[in-house]
Amino acid sequence: MKKCEIDHIGIKVSSIDNAVKAFEAIGIKCGKIETYDEVGLKIVFSDTGETKTELLEVINESSPIAKDRL
Repeated sequence: MKKCEIDHIGIKVSSIDNAVKAFEAIGIKCGKIETYDEVGLKIVFSDTGETKTELLEVINESSPIAKDRL
């Protein structure tokens, strides 16, 4: 049976700065916050083991993740 591997999991946050502070307070290192104006997002990856965590903050309501979807 083939092992299922997940590259990363994205989490939408209201404040990427506060989320990074919270992650770092519990010992999870985060990379550099990148701003992508063309998609209306700030993004940072954190080192949480084999599966990375991607934190995303909407900075423009035209962003594809601005509205919550199921």
